[in-house]
Amino acid sequence: MRIWVTGIGVVSPLGHGARATWERLLAGESAIRQLTLFDPAGCRSHLAAEVPDLSVAQVAPPGAAEEWSRTDAMAALAAREALEQAGVDPARERIDLCVGSTTAGMFETEDLLAEMALDPHALAPMRRMLSHPLSATADRLQSRLGPFGQARTVCSACSSGANALLLGAAWLHGGRCERVLCGGADGLCRLTYFGFNALAALSPEPCRPFDAARAGLSLGEAAAFLVLELEAAARARGAEPVAELCGWAVGAEAHHITNPEPSGEAAARVMVRALRCAGIGPAELDYVNAHGTGTRLNDAMEARALRICLGADARRIAVSSSKGQIGHTLGAAGAIEAAFAALAVAHGAIPPTIGLRQVDPDCELEHVRFSRRQRVRAALSSSFGFGGTDTVLVLAEPGRLAAPADPSAPRPVYVSAAATLGPAGLLPTAPGVALLESGPAPAPGGADFRPGEHLDLERARRIDRGGRMAAAVLQAALRDAGLAGPELAPETGAVVGSAFGSVDACAAYVHRAFAKGAKFAAPADFPNLVPSSPGAHASIYLRLGGPVVHCSDLGATAESAMVTAVELLTAGAAEAIVAGSVEEASRITEHVLAPLCSETVGTEPRGEGAAVVLFETEGSLRGRGGLARARVWAWSSWRGAPARALADLPGPERWERAAVLLAREDERARAALGASAWGRLPR
Repeated sequence: MRIWVTGIGVVSPLGHGARATWERLLAGESAIRQLTLFDPAGCRSHLAAEVPDLSVAQVAPPGAAEEWSRTDAMAALAAREALEQAGVDPARERIDLCVGSTTAGMFETEDLLAEMALDPHALAPMRRMLSHPLSATADRLQSRLGPFGQARTVCSACSSGANALLLGAAWLHGGRCERVLCGGADGLCRLTYFGFNALAALSPEPCRPFDAARAGLSLGEAAAFLVLELEAAARARGAEPVAELCGWAVGAEAHHITNPEPSGEAAARVMVRALRCAGIGPAELDYVNAHGTGTRLNDAMEARALRICLGADARRIAVSSSKGQIGHTLGAAGAIEAAFAALAVAHGAIPPTIGLRQVDPDCELEHVRFSRRQRVRAALSSSFGFGGTDTVLVLAEPGRLAAPADPSAPRPVYVSAAATLGPAGLLPTAPGVALLESGPAPAPGGADFRPGEHLDLERARRIDRGGRMAAAVLQAALRDAGLAGPELAPETGAVVGSAFGSVDACAAYVHRAFAKGAKFAAPADFPNLVPSSPGAHASIYLRLGGPVVHCSDLGATAESAMVTAVELLTAGAAEAIVAGSVEEASRITEHVLAPLCSETVGTEPRGEGAAVVLFETEGSLRGRGGLARARVWAWSSWRGAPARALADLPGPERWERAAVLLAREDERARAALGASAWGRLPR
């Protein structure tokens, strides 16, 4: 079974379109210049790489521009180009969607959030706030380019776009679909600019990856989407491949929320797994599209990791970073760099590392300073995100490598534990079930959470409330399964979601920066504002080395996180994953965002809490003698189509006892249930 890349779409600071971007990349042009989107007064840098001539109003449907963000507009343009090149029409052929992002509509809403930090009632709910949820971009793509089948939004900071591609590959590999539109998009905003400035990570001059005099990164914005397709499905409709996605791997460093694990060994392990997945060794690799941010710690770590992974071939394999030309595009970076790796394979050309003048001795590799024409049999693309989520993709000439074996039946997945955190406190599986059976649930409100009783506060001192809640509930589930301390497998992962993220904390952050100046943005607070931070903090606290990603899907966030975990397990990306959702109490969410999104999240009062389920493969359970409490027999995910989701499930007649559990029953759900075999069951 082969996975082809049949379409690529790019919107970048170098231009609109993959061809324009690629030509200017090879020409060595840089788009890093004076920032005009907002005033960077008080920052150590005034530079960024902005996408030129971007009009949200021209991309959004008529009358909907107020609800769209720059992120949405870039995503729509790039996704449309990828679909057109692939020759796929979602109205005629099923195609799924996976989007990676971190900022969503933050630029469009941060001034409103700053005012709401003082009083969430200060402004009546405004349509502009509809661009804020992280899942908004997937919704915009669905409305403008869809219909898509299942749709997922993932975040792992700077590796978000790469993980969208990895999850798409997992869907294809697991037989969930035949084609997926995957990618990432992120627009510039003041919150991230001021945050990276607070971390002293911004370079006063255009960034210089791997250079001895490098002084930090330059921020950028972009979107890139790739159509991934099973070879058989692509051939059946006469499509031609651009490249082949033949390997992928993801893992967490479990080291620090912003600093990489310095030895490079954690990143090297992920690189080795990706090459093994592709069935190749370093001798068959010709190019590495490096993450190459231009920061002191990240560049040195990445170079060490590549030398560990590639061995003697590190002196031969060409390496370059595009960030000296388009800046660090955050959630889009992993996708746009995978696109560059695919284009390098397709065109036999390697772009340069602009800004590299004198290589740092710690970063010695075969760096490309001027673009070169060279056959690229296979290319490796690396991404490293806040919290240490490392994702590596391998792209190759179509059909050049040995054909991978068709996957066997998906590996069975079991539930081995669960835990909840809410008004009744922190509860592992058994007491939690007893509580649910004993009577009415506690009234919505703050969680009965006393961190000192469940966590080592010295180790958790820099973690915010959401991260502490995540660490505590994940720890409770792992302990309930007997997986704690030395018994915890290093490849155990976590998929933790939230519907809106840390809205109140973001509002307070931008309010302080707007009122007092960028220099008053606290460096310790900024990492907690990245949507994926709760899971990242928990992975560091608990030493989880498997996949660690975040999901966001409004009222279905927890379900999306759990389904994502199951899909990663069945595809062989890990052996055990804890998955669920963490929601902090939020005045702004309650008074502004939830009413605006009431069709998706409901109108009932929201409480605060967390809930996770531990999923394991059969091999993991047998290896440690664990107990399976349930098996995941089937699952289905469809965007806005409950009837189709039910149609994909086996009928309930195979079980002696069955019931339907609905988080919220609306008219569409009732109609879909009534038309299916599941409609006769108790709810």
